[in-house]
Amino acid sequence: MNIPAIQNASGMQDPLEQLRDIHLPLEISQWPLAVGWNILILLFIALTITALFFIYRYWSESRYKREALNELALIQQAFQKNTSDYQSTAQALSNLLKRIALTLYPRSNIAPLHGKPWLTLLDQMSASHFFTEHEGQILGDTLFKKIPGANDEQFTVYQHRLQTSLDFTEHFIKQLKIKWVFKND
Repeated sequence: MNIPAIQNASGMQDPLEQLRDIHLPLEISQWPLAVGWNILILLFIALTITALFFIYRYWSESRYKREALNELALIQQAFQKNTSDYQSTAQALSNLLKRIALTLYPRSNIAPLHGKPWLTLLDQMSASHFFTEHEGQILGDTLFKKIPGANDEQFTVYQHRLQTSLDFTEHFIKQLKIKWVFKND
């Protein structure tokens, strides 16, 4: 619709009438993104995938520790229910430690070990002398000894040594390095 120009008294057209409305520029589009943003998004995705990979790897490689702690809890519960059966508890604890060692080291190095060499390896793994010089010796010498009678003073000593060994083993399992650290050895 055309509006006729209004003429002023002098007969000229009003110059303001000749002005047109302001035309706004088109909105800036979000897409496509600039190259820098594309690189940043790809870098973020790559870092996220890498982080998830290492988290999954750590979680799966430390699975043996979680399972060992669960089994140790079962051994401790069985020992609390029947403290007189310390020999089978010592055997179960030794078997658990043997399976942990087999997880970390080659079978040919671990399977034949028993007695003093076995305790020495456990000391090396725990960076202590608990198994060869302290209460942990119960895992080497109890398995084949005669069980003391219920009235024997040695019975309470064995119970104490075994309970200390159970407690130390829990600490030992928690401080172990995850499996893939040992793969290069």
